[in-house]
Formats: sequence, C-alpha cells, structure tokens
Amino acid sequence: MIPHAISPSAHSRTRVGTPLMVATIVWICVMAVVGAVTAPLFGWRAVFVIGPVLLALIIAACWLLCVPYERARTQWDSAVREAARRRSGL
Repeated sequence: MIPHAISPSAHSRTRVGTPLMVATIVWICVMAVVGAVTAPLFGWRAVFVIGPVLLALIIAACWLLCVPYERARTQWDSAVREAARRRSGL
C-alpha cells in the first residue's frame, strides 16, 4: 500500500503539512516583516509584544477556518477509501 503522503490525491494537489504547521510558517514570515517595520519605529519591546499577539491571532484563525475543513476532508478520504476497499472485496 502506498503511504497517504505520496499517494495521488483526489484533489490533485500535494499536501505540504498540517494547517497549524503552515500557520506557524506564515507567522515566521510575517514576523520578519513586522520586525523590520516595527523595530525602527517603536523599538524591540513592541516587536516582542506584537509577535505573540500575532501568533495567537493566526492560530485562532487556523483553528476556526482550517481545522474543521481538515477534519471534514480526512473523514471524506476515509469514507472513500472504505468504499473502495468494500468494492474490491478486501
């Protein structure tokens, strides 16, 4: 059996990671911009306050938007695999 990570997807796209991992990568990229803009204007203290606040907002948005979608997609994939298994008689 081919592992799920490298098997062809019904959506014909490559999975790049979990939604929270992608949210963390987005936060790291945003923090570079926030640090470059905020530090000269307001100082490093502001960067160290804005950073965790942005992380909390991005993770909250991910939980509200990405996690329910990911759960539904995973359940759909399981149902499709189960139906294929039943049809093949395994």
